[in-house]
Amino acid sequence: MDKSRVLQQLNTTIKLIFAAIVALCLYGPAQANTEALVSRIGDATHLEFSGRANWKYEVNQDGLEVTLTVPELAASSQKRLMNWKDELLLSIKVKNQPELRRSQVVIRLADQFVESFDYLTDQPSRLIVDFYRDAKRAEKFLAEQKKKDQLNKKVALKKKKLAELKALQDL
Repeated sequence: MDKSRVLQQLNTTIKLIFAAIVALCLYGPAQANTEALVSRIGDATHLEFSGRANWKYEVNQDGLEVTLTVPELAASSQKRLMNWKDELLLSIKVKNQPELRRSQVVIRLADQFVESFDYLTDQPSRLIVDFYRDAKRAEKFLAEQKKKDQLNKKVALKKKKLAELKALQDL
């Protein structure tokens, strides 16, 4: 084998090794998919994500929709979440973003009184999001609604009496 061919092969090998190192530095090693479980614990719906030592996530709420952005979910976890429905969560949809190695979990809440609380645990490392109904806020709203309904009935009754009196005066 001549010297120039050996140098060319060595040069190509060095370029490939360098490209692999750069790719690992930029994108990191391929990680196992994140797992997710969903269950009822007491009055709360409990979402538990595992499979990461460090968690980079977001929780955003817009009206009755909560969007969790988490590391990419395993297919079995996606299916498990999308099949869940209970009195607090009407539906769960999962939108994958493979180019970013993450998933968006879009949760439709049952009503405006469902709240969420997210936290992290150590040993084992978990991301947990609990959904629960704020009973005090719901009771306060219902009491206010009842007062409004009673006031509306009184107003309607007075309007009816005024109309009757006017009808009698016209006679």
